[in-house]
Amino acid sequence: MVTTEAQAPVAHLGPRGITARRAGRDVVFLVRYFLRYGLLAWSVAIQVGVETTVLLQRGAQWRGDLLWTLDWIPVAIVVVGPVVAGIAAIDMARHSVGTAHLDRGGVNRTPATVLTLAYGLGLGAAHLVVVGVALAVSLPPVGDPLAPLAVLVQLLILVFFVTLGAAVGRFVGPVLAGVSAAGAAFVVTYLASSPGEQIALLAFGGATVPRIGYAYAPGFLLAQAAMLVLASVALLLVRPVDGRRLRRVSLRDGSVAGVAVLVVAAISFTGPSERLRPVDAEATFCGAVQAIATCFYPQHERIAAPFKDQFWVLVSAARENGYDALLPERVVEASMTTLPQDDDPSVAAFYVQPDHLQGIEPSLWEVASGIVQPVHCPQVQGEEPPSDRYWADLNALTATWVDLAEPGAGEQMGYFGEPLSPQVASQLVAEFRSCTYPNF
Repeated sequence: MVTTEAQAPVAHLGPRGITARRAGRDVVFLVRYFLRYGLLAWSVAIQVGVETTVLLQRGAQWRGDLLWTLDWIPVAIVVVGPVVAGIAAIDMARHSVGTAHLDRGGVNRTPATVLTLAYGLGLGAAHLVVVGVALAVSLPPVGDPLAPLAVLVQLLILVFFVTLGAAVGRFVGPVLAGVSAAGAAFVVTYLASSPGEQIALLAFGGATVPRIGYAYAPGFLLAQAAMLVLASVALLLVRPVDGRRLRRVSLRDGSVAGVAVLVVAAISFTGPSERLRPVDAEATFCGAVQAIATCFYPQHERIAAPFKDQFWVLVSAARENGYDALLPERVVEASMTTLPQDDDPSVAAFYVQPDHLQGIEPSLWEVASGIVQPVHCPQVQGEEPPSDRYWADLNALTATWVDLAEPGAGEQMGYFGEPLSPQVASQLVAEFRSCTYPNF
């Protein structure tokens, strides 16, 4: 049999596969080969380009928040996954011609395993570089010991797409391999990445809001990692018998792959369903605005100044006009899991939204409304929405305070009534803080 240059990596390794030579030299050789003669370089370039584009979206609002940073990058998987699968399938179809005899040995010696190893290392290294750059930019002040495991799961997801492409490339010619694998990867991503009552095989986070107040759940990540390994092994086991164009596999390989799939399904239905777990987060970046303590999470230190500036204006306006009752004893940033008012009604909250993390400064209305609204009250948290009277009183209270600092601001937000007197405002604030307001 004449071996072409395109077949060189597989034929060069011989019938004993990658274990025939020193592993270190084989790995370097494989990656270099697929970078030079295959499409790995294109795959890496597309991956880095898409991941970088995702990182730059929405003003890089993830900065400072470790979990948000790590969960923001893999949003690119929606695009990268099908592309990687399609390119891997094309390379598999092109470079496995004439190597059918190698598919009859151990699964660790097959061309698909060789391709998976090369692509996994290339794509994995590129992903780690992107993650490293993102973390260097993010400079998260609060860590999570399970962050490396979360990154490992992301790498395993990339490997899964490579094995999916390799499996398709074994049975389909180069012309159809790319389209077929990309389509299959798109369908799998759609079906297996959405959170639900079971562990999603391709769950990657996709956060659009801050992750402060959450940590990774170790059971979920370990179970997902096991599922991804088993699914990838199952795909590598699906080897054609007597050449690529005969659409059948051996009974042994099919049986083992079937068992792996059943185990994946069992883990999915019996494992923990929550990828994140709530934790106590401390707002330790503290200061004072006219003797009123203000605290933010250290992850959001960069946006504390605009909130404090607006609060300074509101405090000054309230004290100058006799509305001191509007002022809380302390203001603390709320998280996705914690409301400062729950433990102490005299404490109010700053609500940092994603647009604030994009560089948009909070308005006086946003700061004032966040301080006076009684979101900690069970009457507001119930399934039934509060009454129209509640919304009218909340609107009037907020507009009264904001108009003290910026006349006419209330009308801009849709309030055209008379301002509340200091006595009425004081009573309303007291009822909101104590959850005794009669018109919830």
